[in-house]
Amino acid sequence: DQARRSCTPGTRVQILNDIDRWADNLQANAPSGYWICGMAGTGKSTIAKSVCMSLKDKEHLAAAFFCSRQMEDCRDYRQIIPTIAYQLSRYSCRFAEVLQIQLEKEQDLATKECSEQLNKLVANPWKEAKRAGEFDTFTPVIVIDALDECEEIDELLKILVPAIQKQMFMGLKFFFTSRPEQHVSLHMGPSGQVDKFELHNVEEEVVKEDILKFLKAELINWSIPEKDMQIIVQKSGKLFIYASTIVRYITTSPGHKQQRLSKVINSAHHPDKQETKHLDALYAEIINTAFSSDSLEREEIMQCLTIVYTSILSGRPMSCTLISKLLGPEL
Repeated sequence: DQARRSCTPGTRVQILNDIDRWADNLQANAPSGYWICGMAGTGKSTIAKSVCMSLKDKEHLAAAFFCSRQMEDCRDYRQIIPTIAYQLSRYSCRFAEVLQIQLEKEQDLATKECSEQLNKLVANPWKEAKRAGEFDTFTPVIVIDALDECEEIDELLKILVPAIQKQMFMGLKFFFTSRPEQHVSLHMGPSGQVDKFELHNVEEEVVKEDILKFLKAELINWSIPEKDMQIIVQKSGKLFIYASTIVRYITTSPGHKQQRLSKVINSAHHPDKQETKHLDALYAEIINTAFSSDSLEREEIMQCLTIVYTSILSGRPMSCTLISKLLGPEL
């Protein structure tokens, strides 16, 4: 996880403060789960890294798992519970003692079904650790980032979220992030025990202020005029990934800084492959996943293509409702 970045100081302040308040709330009826969902490129993993750093500084980070399509172990849902159990055993002495006893009885627990793992590797040892009074004055937090990048994550969520809702982990909280994909949203659902925050619905002007702070911090030694930064901010909209991509593009070739900056701020300029390669990789991954032939019939793929073509040809952002009206009831 060392390669992941945290939020630039002074950005995402309100969001991070809200998460801190949730994590520090010791009231018995306080939500035990917090779910940040947001469209690709809105900065979910960056926020998750900042949350981890803040919790770690206070010694309140119990465990963390960052899912990733790029790494086999990090996209396997079966790795999540054993990894959390291992980290919890390093976090709590009493938890480690109980877990060791359990593993001596059943050495193959790491290969069992999720429900059995959750009970025997996490829930039961945690109850004993909590009973021992290690965590009477604060609530440790488990962070699981990018749920949508984990294959078959439904198998975990269908048991983990109900367990949180039933308060099986008293004195333990869970922080999640994901894109607002249906197979994740279905399991999160409306519940008093899981708060939801939609990152893509933050007011655009607030996001732009944060993106400008990010650009100023990243380009502090590059003498970029304020007016040019404002153009990049406008082009970024709500997407931190766009601003981050432009920063990489400008700074990775110091000898061509001015030419590259001119390309970026020229409204008539058509971006080249080098300029957009990080964005291209992100959205190619999204399209490939959405159009997987393993999960869709040919007719369904064609329907998806029709929606994508309509969105592209419109030349401007459209709501799902407007796309539906344009394409008619058959889609």
